[in-house]
Amino acid sequence: MVKQCHLVPQNQAQQIQQTWSPPQSNQLKINVDASLDHTSQCFGIGLIIRDSTGQCRGIRGKYINGRIDPEQAECLAMKEAILWARDCGSNNIILESDCANVINSIKTANPSVQWTNQGLVDEIRLMLSYSTYLSVNFVKRTAKNASHVIANESRTQRQSFTYLENFPDKFNIAIREDQKFVNLSYVLNFEL
Repeated sequence: MVKQCHLVPQNQAQQIQQTWSPPQSNQLKINVDASLDHTSQCFGIGLIIRDSTGQCRGIRGKYINGRIDPEQAECLAMKEAILWARDCGSNNIILESDCANVINSIKTANPSVQWTNQGLVDEIRLMLSYSTYLSVNFVKRTAKNASHVIANESRTQRQSFTYLENFPDKFNIAIREDQKFVNLSYVLNFEL
């Protein structure tokens, strides 16, 4: 039996939709996602890096044709994010993913990924140990929709790409959707 990438179970209190939140002013945030076609087993990786104002600093999509499971795709997406974060030259970056078992395995000594992916998690942990400026967090998919759109585009178009400016309209729309909820939360917090 293949262990899938697990989302955190939701009870009545947790059903509130989580939205994208900006990092602190001295940080950058990379949202990470993988999109898998279960028929062909090809997948796309979606990464977006944003600053504390919500300004997009870059978008990366990577297409990979290979027979892997969703959890392995999420591990490979996290490795790609770490490599990209190193290239960015920032000294404080948060990496966010919606794959709870991968994030939990990275952050704790208790493995929650299937044994075939434990080697990838160990490699990610080693990469992070050399990069003290990187941290990883779990977020719900609704808090990183733009990276999901990027991963789907990479997978469906079967291409890899990096944009540092002049982002395609499809990605600008997803970014604005994420930011629309951030602005609303600022208004609600201000009025309290």
